[in-house]
Amino acid sequence: MKYILFLLLSATCLAQNAKVTAYRLTGDLVTVDGPCSIVSYIKAKDEGWLSYVTAESDDVIFAQNLLRLKKKAKRWKRQDHFCFPRAIGGDMIHNMFVIEVNGKNDTILTTQDNNMIVLPDTGKRYLDEKLILKSTFPENIKEFFEHDFSKQIRSLFVREDDSITADKILYQERLAVDIFNAGFEQHQGNFRLIKEDSLYGEIKRTYAYNNDTIQYYKEIDITIANRDSGWDVGGFKPGDTEEALIAKYPASTKIQKYYNIRYEDIKRQYFYWVELSGDAGNITYLIKDHLIDTIKINLTSKTQE
Repeated sequence: MKYILFLLLSATCLAQNAKVTAYRLTGDLVTVDGPCSIVSYIKAKDEGWLSYVTAESDDVIFAQNLLRLKKKAKRWKRQDHFCFPRAIGGDMIHNMFVIEVNGKNDTILTTQDNNMIVLPDTGKRYLDEKLILKSTFPENIKEFFEHDFSKQIRSLFVREDDSITADKILYQERLAVDIFNAGFEQHQGNFRLIKEDSLYGEIKRTYAYNNDTIQYYKEIDITIANRDSGWDVGGFKPGDTEEALIAKYPASTKIQKYYNIRYEDIKRQYFYWVELSGDAGNITYLIKDHLIDTIKINLTSKTQE
C-alpha cells in the first residue's frame, strides 16, 4: 500500500512539471517578402514585439496531447510545404509550440489557423481535418490565438481625434513649456544632471529626480513615475485610474497599445497615446493593472518656439 501511494505521489509530482510556450506571428507586418518561418523572427530578436507574441501554459494534459499529436499527424493527409531556414517567401509557418513535460522536450510548428502541423525537414504539412489540435487548447491558449494583435499594432499608426494643448502640462504649478522656454538649466529645481552625451555636435543632457527623468536635446522627453513629484499632465498623475483617462480621452483610448511580447503581460500592461495639438508632441500613459503607472511626454521644438 505504501509503495502504491509512493508511486501515485511520484506521478503527481512529475505531472506538475510541464510547460508549453506558444509563439504566434502578429500578422500584418509579416509579409511574403520576409522569412517564411516564425523561428526566423524569434531568432531575430531586434524585431521585438512587432513580429511575434507568446503565451504560456502549465497544463500537463495539453503538453502531453501536443506530444502525441505530433506523432499522430504523420497519418493525416499531407501537402508539400516549401519553407527552410533563411528562405524568403514560401509557405508560412505562423505558430510554434515549445513543449517541456516530464523530461521531454519537443517543438510543433503550425500554420496560421492551427489547422496544419508542419514538419519542415520533410517539406510536408499535415492537415488536421477534425481540428484536434484546437480542441486541446486550454482557455488561455484559445484566447491567445483569438486575440486581434494586428488591430492593436495598426492603432500605433493612426492619429486619434482628441488631443490637449501643451499648456495643460504643469510642473509644480508652473507651465512646463514656460520652464523649458526660459532655459531649463536655470529653472531645473530638484532635478540634477546625471548624464551628458554629444550627438552630432550638440549636447544631450539627462536630469533625474525621484525616479522621474528629463532628457533635454532638440526635443524634450520627460518620464514621470512618482505621483508626488509635482507634475500634472492633462489633469493626471501616476496612480490615477485608467477609467478616468478613458472618460476624458475616448478616442485615444479606444484600443490598448501593447509593448510586451508575453500575452500574460499584454493583458495587464499597455499604453495609450494622446496627441499634443499643433504637432507639439505627444503624451504616453502607461497602464498597469488599470492604473496609470508612468507618464511619458515628448515635447517637440515647436513647443519651444
